[in-house]
Amino acid sequence: MRILSGIGRRRKTTEKIIELEKTRPLIVTDKDLVKAGRLDLLTIKLKSIQNASLVFDYVGTDSPDSNVEKVVEIARKGKVDLLIGIGRGSSIDVAKAFQKTVKEYLKMYASRGAQKFQLKT
Repeated sequence: MRILSGIGRRRKTTEKIIELEKTRPLIVTDKDLVKAGRLDLLTIKLKSIQNASLVFDYVGTDSPDSNVEKVVEIARKGKVDLLIGIGRGSSIDVAKAFQKTVKEYLKMYASRGAQKFQLKT
């Protein structure tokens, strides 16, 4: 997990996506940040570099586990190759829980000798 913060973080985020050669990022955030336009610049920049981003903005205070399950399902269906958590505690918590869930799938499939994994919910 990488954390980008401070002045210029949107530019840094776009640069990191290019560096990592990712094309299907999923942004996990909350409706208040979307309504305030805090993602506008980032999504415009992503479109300018030919990246199709998805946004999951249903994170609220003390988000239920079902939000993580929804993010996993969206990531699977959308063939997401990068997760970006933007916002306050709950958005970051959902992003971290997603990361932990994916790591558990990877461990499970690696222990079975599988070459490739698919998230199933």
